[in-house]
Amino acid sequence: MSTDLFAEAQGNAAGRARLIGRRILVVGGGQQTYGMPDAPIGNGRAMSILCGREGAMVAVADINTEAATETAHMVEAQGAKVLPMTVDATKEADVQQMIQTVAEQFGSLDGLIVNVGMARGLMLAQTSVADWDWVFALNARAHFLCSKHALPVMEPGGAIVFISSTAAVLPSTTDIPAYAASKAALAGLNVYVAKGGSPERHPR
Repeated sequence: MSTDLFAEAQGNAAGRARLIGRRILVVGGGQQTYGMPDAPIGNGRAMSILCGREGAMVAVADINTEAATETAHMVEAQGAKVLPMTVDATKEADVQQMIQTVAEQFGSLDGLIVNVGMARGLMLAQTSVADWDWVFALNARAHFLCSKHALPVMEPGGAIVFISSTAAVLPSTTDIPAYAASKAALAGLNVYVAKGGSPERHPR
């Protein structure tokens, strides 16, 4: 294996200025430790740092203020402009305010990454209605809300990325049906986000 490939895999490769001038919002850019003293870096934090390293302005949103701030410091260390935000992505008012703030601070938006999702319940028999609704609110409604309010301010050629799971297509990998079903829902939502952002339906 070449040294360059190893550095890329480890997240230590130097930036290549691939996102110069871009404005990226990472929802779920904090960090879950799950009680581990040396938890591996999560997707949201890793993507935030990489976007900053590649030259983007990065807004880091998370429900955990401390986690968002820690990620923001790491992004800032890459020499990037960063905006930490505390947001509950399941609440429309929070999402609207988040998008408005990013658009005002950055001038517009070129990319949105929605990296939120958790699991509750166990098998069908042990999954309560409250657990089911909570999981879908975070794992699917949040993606709908972020996309709905981001599309009107996004620049042509912008991109929206959902972080899903293999549980969406391989239910045997989890015993939590609410999680698997909510992740599968993202595939259907993704189609309509693409339609909603098409030049024909969303001219700028």
